[in-house]
Amino acid sequence: MVNLRVVGWLALVGALSMDSFPAQPAKPLTPAEAALAAIGSATEPCAALAGTARSHGIPLAGVDQSGEGVVVNPGDSVTALVTLVEKSHRTEWLLHLIADRRDPSATNKPSKMVMHSTTGRKFEFESTRVPVSVRTLGPYDAPDQKRKLKSMDKTAHVSLQQGYLALGLDHAAKAAMRLRESKTRGGLAYGPRPFGEKALARGRELTNIVHLTVEEEHALGGAGPALESYFTIVQQTEGLSDILFKLVDLPSIWSIARNRGVTVNFQFGNKAIRERPVAAANPVYEIPVALELNDQEALHITLVATRPRPPLLACAGIIGLVATRPGAKDTYLAVQLLSAKLAPTTNPVVSTSTP
Repeated sequence: MVNLRVVGWLALVGALSMDSFPAQPAKPLTPAEAALAAIGSATEPCAALAGTARSHGIPLAGVDQSGEGVVVNPGDSVTALVTLVEKSHRTEWLLHLIADRRDPSATNKPSKMVMHSTTGRKFEFESTRVPVSVRTLGPYDAPDQKRKLKSMDKTAHVSLQQGYLALGLDHAAKAAMRLRESKTRGGLAYGPRPFGEKALARGRELTNIVHLTVEEEHALGGAGPALESYFTIVQQTEGLSDILFKLVDLPSIWSIARNRGVTVNFQFGNKAIRERPVAAANPVYEIPVALELNDQEALHITLVATRPRPPLLACAGIIGLVATRPGAKDTYLAVQLLSAKLAPTTNPVVSTSTP
C-alpha cells in the first residue's frame, strides 16, 4: 500500500509503501460497489436538480475528446454529481467547476514540492495556480422529493495547482500494480527530507528486485502532490467539505487533544488497484485510498482515475469516487463526472461517454 501522511488537507510530510494483497473471491455487489461500477456510465441528476442546472446553462453530459498539454485554460469546465445515500434517503448536489479568466497583471510564482525516495533519488515537482469558480447546487431529495430540503446555490472562487494535478494517478497506479505483482514485502517511501541509510538500503534492495525505472519512481512520488491538490478543492469549496464530513467518523476530543489537532493520513492503494476493461484509448484504474484521522480509520475511498489530459486535468483525471465509513453498510458518498468541456476556442470533437 502507499501511505501519504498529510497534516490537515494540505502539507504532505510522510511516506509511501507497497504491500501485496491476495485476490478476493467474487461476491454480490453492495450498493456502494454498484455505485462504483456505475462511474463512467451515463447518468443524470434527479428531475428537480437537472432542471435547475439546465436553467443556468450547466452541461450535464458529454466529455470532450482529450486535448494536449498541462494547462487548464479559461473556460475549461467539469460537472459532477454528488450523491449521499443514508439508508433509505438519497440526497444529491451538483458541482460545476469552470476556469476563470486570468488577470494579466497578476503574478503567479511557481510553487515547488520536493520528494525524496528511499532509493536515494530526489524528485522535484513544480506548479502554478489557476483561478476557478466552483458552483454548488443542492441539496435535493432524490428521487421523489418528499423531504423538504432547503436547496442553495453557492459559488466559491478557489485556485488549482495545475502542475500537480497534471501528474495524475494513472502512471502511479500502473507502477503500484507492478510492485504488487512482484509479491515483495515492505516498500518504498517518499518524504520531504532524505532518508537514513537503513531505509535507503531497503529501498535499493526492493528496486533491485522489481527493477523500478526512474519514471515509475517519479510517478509514485507524484501521486502525493496530485492527491493533495485534488482534495484541496474539497477544503476550499464552500459546502463541499460539509458534504464529505457528513460521512467522516471524526476522532474523539481526547484524540484531538493528544495529537494537538487532527492529522490526516491517506493510504494510497491500501487494497489492490484494478484496471478497468474499457474500450477507450486511455486506461482507467480503480484506486483504493484509506483516510485516517489521528491514526483512526475514518473513511474508505475508491477513486476511478484515467489520464489527466484536458479537460480532465482540472480534476487530476479522477472521473469519480465512492466513499464509505467503516461499519456503516447503508451509508456512502458517490461523486460521478457528468460532463467535461474544453474552452470553446479549443474544443475539437465531442464524445458522449467518459474515457
